[in-house]
Amino acid sequence: MSEVIRYEGEITLEGQVSDFQGIIDPQTWHQNFPFIWLASYLIDGDLPPDRDTPPPRLPTVTTNPRGGMLFEQVLFGPIIYSNVINTQLELHPNGGSPELLFEYSQVDCRTTKFLLTDETIDGGIDVDSGVALCAAADQPGFVTITITKAVRFTEPTPFVDLMQPLFEAVVKMTLDALLQSLIFVGP
Repeated sequence: MSEVIRYEGEITLEGQVSDFQGIIDPQTWHQNFPFIWLASYLIDGDLPPDRDTPPPRLPTVTTNPRGGMLFEQVLFGPIIYSNVINTQLELHPNGGSPELLFEYSQVDCRTTKFLLTDETIDGGIDVDSGVALCAAADQPGFVTITITKAVRFTEPTPFVDLMQPLFEAVVKMTLDALLQSLIFVGP
């Protein structure tokens, strides 16, 4: 079995915590980061028994806090993982210095689709958890966004151990690209 890949990265940007709430909200990932997320929405009801069928979509929720099961289709090189994660997004007043905290954990990797062969199989990830924290930076008028992630790939089975170094590099490059893209997507 492959090892859990761990990532931590951060970036400091001009703005207020409230400026980044719509960007960190996982319901908007497919709009803000379409090079990674093909779909991202909260699920309305139960997961369908057919793993290839996307779950029903809940209308966009804007309350604070908000959370629930989120369906995501993630483009990871030549592979699309259809995944369900448990999410929680909260804005904490923190004594006048607000913090935006997003936490998630694995529920079920529905399918893995290999774009090169057009093959789809069940599962593919058995660990996917992390945190994003947006908080005021030491410099007034700036925020620091910190992302941590733990993920373990279980498919493609015959190649997981051989591809571990590639998975590690792609996770780091993808999440670094996401953080750097905040410079352009930001407020």
